[in-house]
Amino acid sequence: ERRIRRNLVAEMTVDDAKVIELKESLNGLSDSFIRNLWSENQLPKVGGGLALTPPVCSYLLRTAEDEMLRKEVYFKALKSPKENKIHVEEIISKRRELALLTGSNSFAEHTLRVNSLAKCPETVITFLTELSEKIRPTAR
Repeated sequence: ERRIRRNLVAEMTVDDAKVIELKESLNGLSDSFIRNLWSENQLPKVGGGLALTPPVCSYLLRTAEDEMLRKEVYFKALKSPKENKIHVEEIISKRRELALLTGSNSFAEHTLRVNSLAKCPETVITFLTELSEKIRPTAR
């Protein structure tokens, strides 16, 4: 599943709406980030701009001192090229297929079984029900 996800994400489109021009004002950004901007293949570049991949967006939103740069990153990060819908649908389909192959009813259930102490939805529901009953008197 990780390999499939990695391949699909690599094929996703970065359109002009998801690229910011590299500005002179990079205040607040670390020296290593700025060095990586100018070195080959360190950060995803499109034309003369920087592709707003999730890690790049997260970093810029947390560290850039330039308010206008943060605002531009924020609003551009909310948009996604229409071509990516195909990739997202394929990811959903592959997750459903994986769930069925492993005997789960859904990908959420599969994830619980593989990555959680709960192991099944019923355990989660029981835990939440018992927890809410215990804290309800305190919450009032």
